[in-house]
Amino acid sequence: MRLVVTGGRDYRDTARVFSALDDLHARRPISALIEGEADGLDKRARVWAIRNGVPVQPCPAPWDDIDHPDAVVRYSRSGKPYDVTAGTRRNQQMIDEWQPDFGLVFPGGIGTADMRRRLVAAGIPFEEVANA
Repeated sequence: MRLVVTGGRDYRDTARVFSALDDLHARRPISALIEGEADGLDKRARVWAIRNGVPVQPCPAPWDDIDHPDAVVRYSRSGKPYDVTAGTRRNQQMIDEWQPDFGLVFPGGIGTADMRRRLVAAGIPFEEVANA
């Protein structure tokens, strides 16, 4: 099963991530893990996959691609320009390009909610992981 994970960049409960992935993997073996390369949940899920011999498909958001035709440019606190829409485009790319069979949704914010909506729209089944 090709699994896409989503959750907050501030999600730090490594034990909960590992437990949820262990449980799902026991029920439905994970053949690939698709993650967005953000801090928090994504990096923890990546560690789990590497430790369990599951191939990882990283999908980082192209925040620096301010020349993209759909880019909406904003500036960081340090004054660096970035494309605020890069995360939502990356979320759709994870679905379109990597075609997950299932999703695991951890607590998160706006980006996580966007990915959850995209899973629903694509008809991809998923489970939500509650805070412990």
